[in-house]
Amino acid sequence: VDNSAGSEGGGMSTVWASGATITDCLFDGNVAGFNAGGVYNTISSPTFTNCVFINNRAQYGAGMTNAQCSPSLIDCTFTLNVAEELGGGVRTVNGGPLLLGCRIWCNAPDAIRGGYDDGGDNCIQEDCTSCEIDACPGDFNGDGIVDGSDMGTVLAAWSGKKDRKSTRLN
Repeated sequence: VDNSAGSEGGGMSTVWASGATITDCLFDGNVAGFNAGGVYNTISSPTFTNCVFINNRAQYGAGMTNAQCSPSLIDCTFTLNVAEELGGGVRTVNGGPLLLGCRIWCNAPDAIRGGYDDGGDNCIQEDCTSCEIDACPGDFNGDGIVDGSDMGTVLAAWSGKKDRKSTRLN
């Protein structure tokens, strides 16, 4: 989504009891003159899953603004969003989104302004320290796939050890 709005919700708005479910959506480069370059939620309860909010601009709450509501944000990323005043990533007034597995980093002037419910596994950084989550912890050779070649990488590293007396395979 790449749009603009004169006032609120450059990319999208959910209003008055909307129970929308938004999945795998990219909100990139949206602009609003006042609130929420990316998404504006008011008096609604949407759920955003695996969405990315990047390069959005607004006076307040560049990535997302929540007014009198508490949306659910699951595995979402907010980065490089810029608000002129406050709430670069997410801004909430009278409510608070549930954040679960979200990465909110490198937004200006701040990551989050207002309340939120920390559901866990979130990375929230006020600066541009990376919040990237290692999606493949068993990917030892760095090809993005966990398979037999990763075992070969582990065995190659293990075979170079001098002291194998205490090694035991069960």
